[in-house]
Amino acid sequence: MPTLTRERARLLLAIAVVLPFGFILKFQVPGCVGHWCNLYGAAMLYEVFWILAMRLVWSRLSPFVCGGAVFSVTCLLEFAYLN
Repeated sequence: MPTLTRERARLLLAIAVVLPFGFILKFQVPGCVGHWCNLYGAAMLYEVFWILAMRLVWSRLSPFVCGGAVFSVTCLLEFAYLN
């Protein structure tokens, strides 16, 4: 069984923090500025989650490549919704 490296432990910790906050922001949270937090704040955490997940699976990829890949795939998904 592979050992848990420091980087992977940090990624798991970041995912454990980002995931609940994404769900909390997705629903109506009192105190947020209008609906911005609910719509765009959760969407940003969704992107961050997938970047962290990619780095967890493919640890040798640079953060720039992970971010670009997640951005490209989510853009393609958004354009697919238009049809």
